[in-house]
Amino acid sequence: MSRTSPPHAVLVIANLPVSRDRRVSRQARTLVAAGWQVTVVCPAVADGPDALPGAPQIRVAPYRLPVQGNGLIGYLVEFLWSFVAVTVWLLRIRRSGRIDLVQFCNPPDIFFPLAFVARKAGIAAVFDHHDLSPEMYKVRTGRPRGAILSLLQFLEHMSITTASAVVATNESFRDRALVHSPARVVVVRNGPSLDEVPAAATSANAPARPRVGYLGVLGPSDGVESFVQMAALVRRTRPDADFVVAGDGPELEALRRSADSLGLGAAMRFTGWLTSDEVHHELRDWTVAVQPDPRNEMNEQLTMAKTVEYMAHGLPIVAVDMIETRRSAGESARYVQDARPHLMAEAVLDLLEQPELRLRMAQVGRDRVRSSLAWDHQGARYTELFERLVNQRRRPVGARAVKG
Repeated sequence: MSRTSPPHAVLVIANLPVSRDRRVSRQARTLVAAGWQVTVVCPAVADGPDALPGAPQIRVAPYRLPVQGNGLIGYLVEFLWSFVAVTVWLLRIRRSGRIDLVQFCNPPDIFFPLAFVARKAGIAAVFDHHDLSPEMYKVRTGRPRGAILSLLQFLEHMSITTASAVVATNESFRDRALVHSPARVVVVRNGPSLDEVPAAATSANAPARPRVGYLGVLGPSDGVESFVQMAALVRRTRPDADFVVAGDGPELEALRRSADSLGLGAAMRFTGWLTSDEVHHELRDWTVAVQPDPRNEMNEQLTMAKTVEYMAHGLPIVAVDMIETRRSAGESARYVQDARPHLMAEAVLDLLEQPELRLRMAQVGRDRVRSSLAWDHQGARYTELFERLVNQRRRPVGARAVKG
């Protein structure tokens, strides 16, 4: 770039500290490697440093959350607090120097007024579309209120249409953004970098004790209870099998109680939250990985981060057959109709008996990651978008879409 100083991007994320968001931390590292200055505004870490490990050049601007959203009032307070805190940080950062681009990640979809103001001030604004807030609300409540659902749909619409460009995590998100607006849309998927992909698919070999695992968030809509029940069914046929739940979330204690009530005992291990290095160490010893997310309107359109992590580590997968899961995993997964425990148990048992099939599936997954899904490929189009936006400052909202 023909500038006297590096361009400066501010990445805003409101639902996680950046050290716990692999997507945003990879984005920040990629931009720094491309010569950008990067500041990340995010919630503070409750029990540790706010800096991004191994990246001292990335500035983290943390803010404290006095409450965690629980119920309508709790979420409103949390979101309003985040909006004010992010606004204050952006003003402070702008006073201390130049901002060339600001990226707002959802959820929540509340930062479009800041995107509008940023564009008026000559700053490019990107909406990084992580989650489908309207569908998430419908799935988690079961009986959505029409007024709230309409509000969430409006907020999503405004977040998309106000941005200079939209970064979509997959083709379903891209199609959704184009329905709202012809703004520039680029697909940037989640995935590990090539140097995180193991050299060989040794994890698909048959160990002395087969290990079946789940990696991810332990929330009420993630289907991990079905995984625990599946484990109990598998143990009836394969008492030598061990099971791992790697992750953290509000359902952790309930899942532990469920495992105890099913008599799994030491056969079911809960790791809690893992760092990136710990994830790699853990997954290399698994035999089969499971994606138990239930089929619903939201999950059909999501690319699960765990899916690509499983593939990168040479793990054959048992997953519910959904649109974006199949687009990502292809033949590296054995698909089941839904997340009923007995269907997943049958698929797991079948894979445990077929080491050669597991190795073939593992190789398919690793090849797909290496050829297209790895962050090295995704990060290149991400930085290319940022370069274009900054070089074409104040581009109109109605710009032509660019296929991702």
